[in-house]
Amino acid sequence: MAAGIWCVSSFQATMLTALTFHLPYCGSNEIDYFFCDIFPVVKLACGDTLIIETVSFTNTSLLPTMCFLLILTSYVHIVIAILQMHTAEGGHKAASTRVSHLSGVTLFFGPCALIYSQPSLSEVLVTPMQIFGNVITPTLNPNIYTLTKMSREP
Repeated sequence: MAAGIWCVSSFQATMLTALTFHLPYCGSNEIDYFFCDIFPVVKLACGDTLIIETVSFTNTSLLPTMCFLLILTSYVHIVIAILQMHTAEGGHKAASTRVSHLSGVTLFFGPCALIYSQPSLSEVLVTPMQIFGNVITPTLNPNIYTLTKMSREP
């Protein structure tokens, strides 16, 4: 699974990079953005950007939505399995493990959803959301998983 994800991600990054280098640029070369993301770079282009915008939409909207739906589906199955458990202790342990994972997934997908689903708000929210996603989320991960470990101990 990891090798498949690496291959698909490398292909997508290579395709976006190649498409970005073939765009004609004119005017300013300054990007008012915390990170160099594809959307502000495409705004600097003078030519037709339909192909790269379609590929970007696929990479930033459709694929993450599919991943999120797969995670959501797995959580539905996990909740059903927890509800079918006969012991309360087993259900509590399983639920506490999933809550920590769900917290991590929410902290990751939340800022991404805000930035990429509403481009008009991204100019206002992009810097705080990207700092949150790249600094705060990794900082909170050890705390989230420590709480999980503590909840499993007798």
